[in-house]
Amino acid sequence: MLLRHHQCTETAEPQFRRGCINGMRFLSNCSVVAMHICIVYFYVLRNFEELKPTIESWITPVAANHIVTVDTFFVIRLTPVYMAVLGIYTFILPYMGSGPLWPRYCTHPACEKNGWYNLFYINNFVIAEKQCMLWCWYLAVEIQFYIISPLFMVLLQRSSRFGYSLIGVVTFASCLANFVITNQKNLLDGPVRFFQHLKEPLYQDRFFRYFNLVYQKPYTRIPPYLIGIGLGYYFYTRRENKDRKNSLMFLCFGWFVTALMMGFCYLGLYNRDESAIESAVYNGLKHLFFPCGLAWIIFLCITGQGGLINRFLSCRAFLPLARLSYCAYLIHFLFLLRYFRSLTEMQDHSELLFLSIYTRTLLYTYATSFFASLLFEIPVLNLLDVYKKKRRPRT
Repeated sequence: MLLRHHQCTETAEPQFRRGCINGMRFLSNCSVVAMHICIVYFYVLRNFEELKPTIESWITPVAANHIVTVDTFFVIRLTPVYMAVLGIYTFILPYMGSGPLWPRYCTHPACEKNGWYNLFYINNFVIAEKQCMLWCWYLAVEIQFYIISPLFMVLLQRSSRFGYSLIGVVTFASCLANFVITNQKNLLDGPVRFFQHLKEPLYQDRFFRYFNLVYQKPYTRIPPYLIGIGLGYYFYTRRENKDRKNSLMFLCFGWFVTALMMGFCYLGLYNRDESAIESAVYNGLKHLFFPCGLAWIIFLCITGQGGLINRFLSCRAFLPLARLSYCAYLIHFLFLLRYFRSLTEMQDHSELLFLSIYTRTLLYTYATSFFASLLFEIPVLNLLDVYKKKRRPRT
């Protein structure tokens, strides 16, 4: 147990890693938790009208579009913790509270019927209304990308020109699919206007159509994964010369383009009337522009040109927290459900209330994630290490 605790809290960075990734993983997870709190929080407010000035301000599209941060981290070592949380969500959570919003079933009906989709990581092909642990769609997408990733990596090894060309073609096809599906099906532009129409059932139906047809599908979410593969291979081929400095003009141009792309992702549709073609363009480009912006930041950090950003993201305090990101992503929604379903009356909105819920959720989530990692994640990793060492040929 002490050894496993050391593995969770060790802050020494392995040589083959770069610290900026740890900061990105932790901060991305924090933003996802905040977004999920927002979605549930607004449903339990009695003074919803008082929130309209905030919803109509520029802060709301920035917060809503921060959901693209799930593009930041695609991790491995999934199944043991995943199945443990799935079991708790299905069989134990129904007995962990009470209240007017608390469900009356003994086992979660969606998980009882469709939980096997999660076991095989194909739950993202189940519609949202019938899906078990809806927030875990991205785990299925990740496994599906992992299965096809050798196609790109082998081709990059054989011929980098053809490998990068394939990455470009598939990325373009994915963006085009986003555009065409959104335009033909008259879908939403994601969560941008979700909070403005939160109390409208018809709008919520349209949001779930968007979720089912675009948001959780692998063919519309693959650009971030491919950009990550391309960037990783670029650094692999230049690992002996990673500290080469670029000109000031190149850096300024890169930051300018990155600012434009990030601004488009967060504020591209701010204060604009809904338009089918604009929504289609936005959905077609946001999952390309955001990872490109992240790739630029990672490029600067790894090549030693990140400055204060690299120092902040590489802070050693982020390392143990980043190691808990996967467990925290799985677990945080259980605390949200338990809190909001246990409420006995509607709440009055205040920034202090939201901050209290957010802080409490983060603390409970990471404390529980620490023990979940000790019990389920690290032992499996240790067994895999032992297995790999035994299979290594002796010299």
